[in-house]
Amino acid sequence: MRSRALLFVFLALGWGVSARAQAGMTIPVPGAQIPTQTGVETVQGQVRLPNGKPGANLTVTLENAYGAALKQATTDPTGYFYFLDLPDGDNYYEIEVDAQGYARYVDSVVSCDMAPRTLFITLTPATMGGAAKDPTVPKEALSQYAKGVSAMNAGQAAKATTYFQKAVGICPFYVDSYLRLSATEADQHHFDAAQKMIDRAMHLKKNSSRVYAYLGYLRMQEGKPHEAKKQFNRAIRLRFSDWLAQLEMGRILLGEKNAKGAYSYLSAARKLRPDLPSAHLLYYDDLILLGRNQEALNELNSFLSHFPKNPQAPKLRKVRTALQASLRSSR
Repeated sequence: MRSRALLFVFLALGWGVSARAQAGMTIPVPGAQIPTQTGVETVQGQVRLPNGKPGANLTVTLENAYGAALKQATTDPTGYFYFLDLPDGDNYYEIEVDAQGYARYVDSVVSCDMAPRTLFITLTPATMGGAAKDPTVPKEALSQYAKGVSAMNAGQAAKATTYFQKAVGICPFYVDSYLRLSATEADQHHFDAAQKMIDRAMHLKKNSSRVYAYLGYLRMQEGKPHEAKKQFNRAIRLRFSDWLAQLEMGRILLGEKNAKGAYSYLSAARKLRPDLPSAHLLYYDDLILLGRNQEALNELNSFLSHFPKNPQAPKLRKVRTALQASLRSSR
């Protein structure tokens, strides 16, 4: 009862802050000599170049769901790589191949039984599409993009729109600028314009988790949460580490008072983007709704330590005092 009363007080005073990936196919590698292993889980594959030749001596990285590198392997002369002795059980991994002159390759795989998971990877030449950090994007486009992100973070949607428009004017294949444009247009309720930007991004980068995440954001701004959840789920199935889809999926469920359902998404978003204030604040709100007040206090302390100048900080310091007092009285 004390926990529910505390929750009621926080929400009544406006102190609430917020308003499996695809599996790899099991296919035997023809002619491959698999090294002897002692573990039960294996992820393996072959890398080929655009001309069909093996990608030899390339570095392949195995990451966990949050982008942390677990292991690295070097492809052999036939382009094959192996990650042996992986933990037993249902595990999500991402495979990344970085090769000079070729687009960065990322794929996801779920290891869930003793059968090896096998990927066949064909690299593509580097293009001007991709993330903002892609060195093939002209510097001036990167500069305009960065200015747009700063304006967007400051809540200046119209100003951000101008910068992103300049970025795609300089580099018509700049996918991330189209996606950011869709978000700023959606924030201004220019839904038709936002949809056009999504369509352009999807034409340039089909089956991208990031495109589906921004499409979900557009649907959410249009007031279509059911459609938004479909797109966020699609993005997460493609790439578990898509922080935007995780965050916004959690936000929707939190707004529906489904705190249990929101927890896994918001927990993932917080781990994926520890630099994002909203990831911490939504996670804090969820802990309060779940009645996990000590964890909520810890999260509040962490937030105030990392973001002392955040506009929410003065109000949240008062919340922290009230939460500390409640926890002391309940002991």
